[in-house]
Amino acid sequence: SRRGSFFLGGISAFLFYLVSSIPCLLLGIALARKLGVGFKKPLSSFHLHSVIIHHKFAAMPSAVRFAMSKLIGDTAKLIKKRGGPDVVREAQEVLKQVQFHTKFAVEYGLLTEEGKRAREVFKQGELFNKSGHEKEVQHPWMCACFTSKSGAALLEFLEEEAKSKKDSVSMLWCTKSVVQAAGEVNPLERAMKETKEDPKLKQWLKESTIEKESDYERHMVHV
Repeated sequence: SRRGSFFLGGISAFLFYLVSSIPCLLLGIALARKLGVGFKKPLSSFHLHSVIIHHKFAAMPSAVRFAMSKLIGDTAKLIKKRGGPDVVREAQEVLKQVQFHTKFAVEYGLLTEEGKRAREVFKQGELFNKSGHEKEVQHPWMCACFTSKSGAALLEFLEEEAKSKKDSVSMLWCTKSVVQAAGEVNPLERAMKETKEDPKLKQWLKESTIEKESDYERHMVHV
């Protein structure tokens, strides 16, 4: 039978992001299984890949797993307490299917060479709209911080699958939305002003290949 591999995006440097994004997805899988609306096959047929994007967290994946387990357990108990389905045990079983990838982690926000490659590959890919909706399908946004790294991990996985001639179905969960809030202040303009007082910020933007407004605009749109 065909396996399913799901790449769930990045784990960031911030604890609130760490314990709110991917654990919620895992809880969603547990709830879908409990309610019989999705992920109906045995858990052993699903492989969940979590791509750590920050170098400090990449050095302690066990701590990351512990934090995720704690939040998943607390949230599942709260759902049960509020009258929802009891998925306390199921959610922890889903977590066991998660494999952490640490090799793509760098300093927070930096675009890597693997990420650049992922951008180009996804940009050149052919899109198929199987949703039934008439709205035009857009390429996923390969942002420097998150999705380009999980996209790079997915490409590596697919290349290994091709070599071993395995038959599987893979899905990339896009951490970033194509639509971004503009806000009242141009964030690049604000950042450029702050670089005059913070040379480290200026260096960070340079290493992220953002030195002028056109660079910023290129990063802020989908590929």
